[in-house]
Amino acid sequence: AAVPERVLNALILRGSPDAIRAGLQRYLAAGVETAVLALGSAEPDPAKKREAMRAALRALAPGRR
Repeated sequence: AAVPERVLNALILRGSPDAIRAGLQRYLAAGVETAVLALGSAEPDPAKKREAMRAALRALAPGRR
């Protein structure tokens, strides 16, 4: 059976760094004590994928806005 869209939206943070950061804040406000980020990309080129992951990590680092 397919996973309902509302469940995916509640569990998987996706979008811009600001949208992901806001989702993390919602989790923390709801009492989550430990959040784990697993970044992903559909980019097939390894160098471009590596740079995209680095950029995402920089954008999501604590203290960044």
